[in-house]
Amino acid sequence: MLLQSHFEGETWGLSFNDGFVITSGDDNRIMMIDAQTRQYVRGGKISDKKMKDPARKSNASTLSQMPPNKQARAVTFTKKHSHLVVCNNLGKVSIRDLEDFDKKICSLKEAKDWCEVARYSPCENFLAIGSHDKNIHIYKVDVDTHSYSLYWSVQKGSSFVNALDWTVDSKEVRISTGDYEVLYFDVENKEFLTNGGESAANKLWASNSIKNGPDRKGLQPSGEDRTHINDVAGSQAANFVLTADDFGLVNVFHWPEPNISAARSYAAHSEHVARVVISSDNTRVFSVGGQDKTLI
Repeated sequence: MLLQSHFEGETWGLSFNDGFVITSGDDNRIMMIDAQTRQYVRGGKISDKKMKDPARKSNASTLSQMPPNKQARAVTFTKKHSHLVVCNNLGKVSIRDLEDFDKKICSLKEAKDWCEVARYSPCENFLAIGSHDKNIHIYKVDVDTHSYSLYWSVQKGSSFVNALDWTVDSKEVRISTGDYEVLYFDVENKEFLTNGGESAANKLWASNSIKNGPDRKGLQPSGEDRTHINDVAGSQAANFVLTADDFGLVNVFHWPEPNISAARSYAAHSEHVARVVISSDNTRVFSVGGQDKTLI
């Protein structure tokens, strides 16, 4: 058995698709795990290049000794295009071959700061990147050539993007930001939806990851300043929602109308939990710990 692990800084990157989990961290490592066999499948490097400007710093806090071009906080992948997306801590987004993580297809360089979230649309013909430069960068993926072109970059919030959801028809996105805003965008027509929150409950969302909003006040313990929740994940069946927090807990809430007093909390990580995801069949939950660098 080949044993592999993350070993430096924090581990944030987590994505699940079709039975496989992919993680990335501040240690210049990308790893794929078979969720059924729990075996390491393959891996790759975030970068094998020296930084052109060694003095350049990232705004992402870490204890890693690796340079920021060898750290990645967001990953995702698509079976349709057989691509892996790796967002390094300088903002560069690298598109890789899903069968060979070290085979680079192209680089997307519009983001000027590190990216906390990357998510394909349900149709997988768009890729949305939420950056700490306060922008959403949306790319169109050609169905024939599998190439990427910038479709729309937009900033409406006053702080960084920390979560992003698509509607199931791939026409709209919503984001939450570092100053607790929830913003809505019509991707099809490239329009900011000033009153998007009023109709949000009537739309079908492919994921449920935004951290703020009137429908999730029950996720917050009394006395907390709302920064302790690192990630949110809703089930496809839409009957529960999970949070990953600074206390090392994965918390399960009823949905809709979550209530902290009715939540269940599960402790396994020794430090803050950075990410949590749910399998599409609602039978498994995966989490990664920031400082403990552990996939559970």
